[in-house]
Amino acid sequence: MRILFLLAGLLYGMGAWAGPAPGGADLLAACNHSLKRGFTGMQGAMCSYYVTPCDCAAVRKPDAPRVCLPDDVPVAELARKVVAGLKARPGLQSRSASAAAAVILSRDYPCR
Repeated sequence: MRILFLLAGLLYGMGAWAGPAPGGADLLAACNHSLKRGFTGMQGAMCSYYVTPCDCAAVRKPDAPRVCLPDDVPVAELARKVVAGLKARPGLQSRSASAAAAVILSRDYPCR
């Protein structure tokens, strides 16, 4: 499943999909939806993708801090942290979804 999200992110980063990149406010809506209704559909895929960032040069954005997740953290736990962080720091809602998630998650999961 993680490979699918990485591939989707790579294609997105290469401009394979049209439209603006999702922002922190979009991520907040997607993760709220996913936490209430399960991580299914486009909302679930979006939330899952951004709350499980890959610390690899192919998809890491320069405006986002590095995040190194352990393999055993449930996606729902990460989504709850991101939702809480976006609510606590509303200014992150105007940043890109990848940067907003990375800022929040890097506090608990920094790369060493």
